Amino acid sequence: MTAELRGRELTIDAVFAGLSSPATGANVRHAAKGRRGAVVFVLDMGTATAIAGEFSDTVTLTETQLVELRQERYYLQIRTAGNPSGEIRGWLLARE
Repeated sequence: MTAELRGRELTIDAVFAGLSSPATGANVRHAAKGRRGAVVFVLDMGTATAIAGEFSDTVTLTETQLVELRQERYYLQIRTAGNPSGEIRGWLLARE
């Protein structure tokens, strides 16, 4: 997964494979690192609803969300039929 911030627009490009069951949705959630959090954005996966696929979506952040993104308080989560509470997660971290 990669994410790119341009102004207030955050574009997430995700590639996934090896899921235990078909993907049913993806979202960006807010929490401290390593914790589970609430949904902030529901992402459009298009037709990527298999055990492998890729998708891209762009969301617009508020000023508060920009600050929280820079504090590394967001992660991408992909849900599956077998794991509706989330099978895989990827934290949105700044490049070093």
